[in-house]
Amino acid sequence: MYSALAYPALAGDPLCAGQRLKPAAEIALEVGLARQTVHNLVAAYNRHGPSALETPGRGQRQHAYLSLEQERAVVEQFLKQSEVGQVSTGLQIKAALETVVGHQVAKTTVYRVLRRHRWRKVIPRPRHPQASAAEQEAFKKTSPSRSRLSSKSETGGTRARL
Repeated sequence: MYSALAYPALAGDPLCAGQRLKPAAEIALEVGLARQTVHNLVAAYNRHGPSALETPGRGQRQHAYLSLEQERAVVEQFLKQSEVGQVSTGLQIKAALETVVGHQVAKTTVYRVLRRHRWRKVIPRPRHPQASAAEQEAFKKTSPSRSRLSSKSETGGTRARL
């Protein structure tokens, strides 16, 4: 069951010379894999050699629409626009990404791309275009302060208890 006939590639491997062959369950416990995964890896090794085990693995960006360089190219278009003073919106960036990718992308994808390239939302403080600084200062001087409105003297100094 665990002889060189079951693992023909390992029998001639100089790395395995003089070592006893272990059952798949024992190997699985040692490396933290399922027993069936060990069988699958041995079968892949027997068919394709060491190259079958040299996979990229499970790492970052396995399901990315674009590479980081392609994303950077899309985002840099809007960087140039913002340097001139134009405002870039998420919908504009979404449309550009969809053109490059070739299909629709979710709104969250756009914001993840922006976060990956260290963009942040910068909004000017809201101000009414017809606001008058002089009128605002006059209002501040003539309006009653909030602390005087909620003082104890007006409420009788006590609160109703239930």
